[in-house]
Amino acid sequence: MSNRSTKLECFQRKLFGLPQSKAKFMEQVKTGMFLFLFEHEERKLYGVFEATSDGALNIIPDAFRSTGQSYPAQVSMLVI
Repeated sequence: MSNRSTKLECFQRKLFGLPQSKAKFMEQVKTGMFLFLFEHEERKLYGVFEATSDGALNIIPDAFRSTGQSYPAQVSMLVI
């Protein structure tokens, strides 16, 4: 899930992120899995994306800092 500002950062960095509390979930994401992004303000689903890394902590440590939130559980992705 995202809002308008985190959606833009996801696309620019080719990175999805979740809060630390979702790290166990993100660790289950493996390279090659298909992913989608739901932007809740506009209620739109974006995809299909492919994971280009396994889910991990702090792939890009400073990602999403402009939002004032922390999303250290991350996976790199690419649009397919």
